[in-house]
Amino acid sequence: MSLLSNTNLSKCRIQGFVDNNKIKQGRKMYGMPVYSPEYLRNKKYTVLICSMLYGEQIQKQLEGMHTENEIIVL
Repeated sequence: MSLLSNTNLSKCRIQGFVDNNKIKQGRKMYGMPVYSPEYLRNKKYTVLICSMLYGEQIQKQLEGMHTENEIIVL
């Protein structure tokens, strides 16, 4: 949330957010949908990981899904 409000990230073509938290999935954040990680399975997006605490775990989870998404970790 901080990056969206304090950087140029808000100018990017963000398609939505991905979160493991089932409570957040199906809702909207900043007007964009929140998906489960499974949403990325048959998609080809650039995925930006912006988590200081869980970035490495998220990257491993996505790599373990063997998707074709480009992964960028900040």
